[in-house]
Amino acid sequence: RRTGYEAALAGGYDACLTLDSDGQHDPEWIERLLDGLAPEVDLVIGSRMTDPGPMPILRVLTNRFMSRVLSGLIGQRVLDTQSGFRLVRRRVIESITLVTDRFETESELLIKAGRRGFRIAEVPIPAVYGAEKSRIRPVADTIRWIRMLRASRNWR
Repeated sequence: RRTGYEAALAGGYDACLTLDSDGQHDPEWIERLLDGLAPEVDLVIGSRMTDPGPMPILRVLTNRFMSRVLSGLIGQRVLDTQSGFRLVRRRVIESITLVTDRFETESELLIKAGRRGFRIAEVPIPAVYGAEKSRIRPVADTIRWIRMLRASRNWR
């Protein structure tokens, strides 16, 4: 994510779109993210949690729990904090220094953006689950996420 954000800044782009490579986000929904980028919105998330459909129940429960925790830290209600399908304005990327480097980077970006007063919006997208294999390591990534939460107490 950090490399992509740096490339967007270097290329002079006004925003950066992120899309996970595991096939869980359909690029056909990019237009919906663009439509969600109203002038007062700084970051748009493609939210799968309005209708999680085929999402495995453990993933639904985990995502809802993490989103509740993070919403408190962000200062805004966000239903799908774990979605990697996002459109982030340049001004957000320029104002935030990311220090994490795996799945917790998505959470770090939201916490820092929310604490800086950036407006986060969500647009509903379908959850896509097929035969793809997740690269999430449940134990290791949960530990990293908890460490990120502890570190976030010092973030502004």
